[in-house]
Amino acid sequence: MLESRKEGFSARKFAELIKRHPSTIYRELKRNSINDVYQARYASDNTFARRRRGHRKLKIDSILWKFIVEAIRCLWSPQQIAKRLKTFPDLDQTMNVSHTTIYSTIRALPKGELKKDLLSCLRHENKKRKANGEPKKDSILQDIKTIHERPA
Repeated sequence: MLESRKEGFSARKFAELIKRHPSTIYRELKRNSINDVYQARYASDNTFARRRRGHRKLKIDSILWKFIVEAIRCLWSPQQIAKRLKTFPDLDQTMNVSHTTIYSTIRALPKGELKKDLLSCLRHENKKRKANGEPKKDSILQDIKTIHERPA
């Protein structure tokens, strides 16, 4: 990237050249430039540090986890738990988590009785989530003639 910038390539032209979206190139330039000059070594070091650091771990401490487990056993949904956490005075107000975090934490549990118990208490029972853009396998209209096959 640094060489192409020196040769006078615009970010958009460089993106076209390497078949990436221009916003990816602009983000890279913004993230790794010092005084509007792209720093390749700085970019490399930062990328390595981000990879080594990894993703954020779920932050649910023992008091909060006990509360969540009891609420799920009382058949509360993770959405209800996430909303109600803000209203309980005995819980620290900084211990708010989203329903997505609750679902992720339950699914990340090792195989065992606790995981099985909590999944059975969830209303949606760990239904398989479908990836976005995946085509439907079962069509409602089967064996139907197309418009080209119909008489005029």
